[in-house]
Amino acid sequence: MSQYLLFALLGLAPGAVYAALGLGLAVTYRGTGVVNFGYGAIGMAGCFVYVNLRNTGSLELPVPGIAIWQVSNQPLGAGPSMAIALAFAAVLGYLCHALVFYPLRSAPVLTKVVASVGVMVLLQAVAVVRYGSEPATVTALLPSTPVQVVGQQIPIDRFLLPAIIAVATIVLWAAFRFLRIGLAMRAAAENELGAALLGWSPNRLGIVTWIVSSVLATLIGILIAPLTSLTPATFTLTIVPALAAAVVGRFTSFFWILIAGLLIGITESLISPLQAALPILAEATGLQDVIPLLVIVGALLIGGERLPGRGNLEVTRLPLAPPSRRLLPVTLATAGGVVVLLVLLHGGWRYSLVVTMVTALLCLSLVVATGYTGQIVLAQLPIAGLTSFVLAIAVANWGLPFPLGPIVAVIVGSAIGVLFGLPALRFRGVNLAITTLALAFAANSLLFQSQNFTGGQDGRIVKPPRLFGIDFGISAGDGDFRLVYCISALAIVSLVFVGVGNLRRSETGRRFLAVRANERAASSLGINVATTKLTAFALSAAIAALAGVLTVYNQIGGRVSFDGFDALTSVSIVAFAYLGGIGRLSGAVIGGTLGAGSFTFYALAQWWSGFNNYSLVIGGLALIVTAVRNPEGIAGAHSLRLAWPRAAQRHSARPAPAAVDPVAVTTAVARIPLPEADSVAGGQDRA
Repeated sequence: MSQYLLFALLGLAPGAVYAALGLGLAVTYRGTGVVNFGYGAIGMAGCFVYVNLRNTGSLELPVPGIAIWQVSNQPLGAGPSMAIALAFAAVLGYLCHALVFYPLRSAPVLTKVVASVGVMVLLQAVAVVRYGSEPATVTALLPSTPVQVVGQQIPIDRFLLPAIIAVATIVLWAAFRFLRIGLAMRAAAENELGAALLGWSPNRLGIVTWIVSSVLATLIGILIAPLTSLTPATFTLTIVPALAAAVVGRFTSFFWILIAGLLIGITESLISPLQAALPILAEATGLQDVIPLLVIVGALLIGGERLPGRGNLEVTRLPLAPPSRRLLPVTLATAGGVVVLLVLLHGGWRYSLVVTMVTALLCLSLVVATGYTGQIVLAQLPIAGLTSFVLAIAVANWGLPFPLGPIVAVIVGSAIGVLFGLPALRFRGVNLAITTLALAFAANSLLFQSQNFTGGQDGRIVKPPRLFGIDFGISAGDGDFRLVYCISALAIVSLVFVGVGNLRRSETGRRFLAVRANERAASSLGINVATTKLTAFALSAAIAALAGVLTVYNQIGGRVSFDGFDALTSVSIVAFAYLGGIGRLSGAVIGGTLGAGSFTFYALAQWWSGFNNYSLVIGGLALIVTAVRNPEGIAGAHSLRLAWPRAAQRHSARPAPAAVDPVAVTTAVARIPLPEADSVAGGQDRA
């Protein structure tokens, strides 16, 4: 029993970290309605400023190209270093609000999610360029004197950190309950129009919110940096348990968030002695990452399917999902151009085209799930990864020949997609995004880290595809990146694109759009919303599974490993799809050209030797700019430029607000039910 108590006490420190980050997420949501997936990256950036000041006395901002300012010839003290780092965090929070999220205050949930992903990608990429990927250490700020507990020596900072977070929780609760600025934030969270009529500027409230949450994230990073190695990915990986704690508190109750964060940390810590005591759990890996998933699903099922709503001044729709015109001729022309490139190019150039096809398929799967049906899914890449290993097991262990092995793998992948889509029957919007992200993290740790499933570091080997005695493998005696394989892959991808284009025109596609526009209205028209959602998830997962199959056959030697299927990379696939245009087939093609290892990526790397170092920096900036300035994506912007001027003006112009009587509006606002936070107004889509 003393062993379990010891591990429970050791789990208080990581639980305090989850609670603190959850508190910051709640502050941001209560003040602006944004669930910030890049919150951990903001804390990481401020923490690096502190670490460099403490270690070398230099102010090294996470901005490539800016000179390093030597503040002191020797390491700076903890107080001045913390003051400078917190001031930087305040400025960073203000910039996030002013440049990114305030322009998106009336944007749909998907746009805000993508923008926060862009912030995460940008800050993490800048940190890698500026500080490197090696772990950084710093002198401890909290005392680490050991104390005797249950017969073991435990550093006292493991208890001081939860105490500090508990005090911060009380301060935040008191500020939101008694201070005028806190009461104004609560009022704006309920109804921005009502708060504005009472004289509170939503913009200024948002500024305060972002500054407070960014300073809190940096402060937590400063406190825990000595307890763990600081890398650009340190805080980014803690966002899922922090989201779980915030969901338990419904992003409003600070005390419930504190309790949930501590319990998550304690439960994760208890997994180790439980695995030692129970033989059935001995070989299981990644059980700790299943805990946040169970907490999120349980909290949403018990506490209700939605986060508390926000009454925004205005609400905009999701990106358009128009039918593709001249689908077959355009597909044939595009495929013909790619064939010419495949014939003319060799080596890495040819392989980059194949990688582009796979990434385009992944983006296409999101066009079906998100663009057509409005379901925010962040787990497509883990589905592709699971399918890859299912294919390897089907070929090596079950002896299934080609093409039976890939067909079975795609069917299994589609079934996995249905399982991943079950939460969509209760959740949608940002709740679904959080749930699928937790599913992706759990799958990555539970399955991709299991040697029995993946084959360990050596991975698994899949035989090259052979049909009717013809070798369709990517490599053979006549060389690598063979033309027969590349053209075969292109033919498969082209057929899938044509199928999805026809799906958009079919009755099933119209049902998808009806569910995306308004689920209640669709149900009133006789559409089975649950069946429609699961159908969309099954088709989307099947496309992602096919991308996983091609990923296997793309490897020279047919080696399948778990590298590249992690949850954070899956989030970046959503970013590429949105950047290209998540509601259009052409957007999936453009998204495919933007992925790592794609044709565009390879071409720029050949032209600029330093592109590999700055590719994610450029990608993060492009993603943020696209979300703010052009929510339709690159493909949507091109379509609008080609449209008739009157149609383009009608699409982009906003009607001027009519003059209103403040007293009448206030009375009306008090009588109108609050809008839901994650509802979408997609009724403007053209069927």
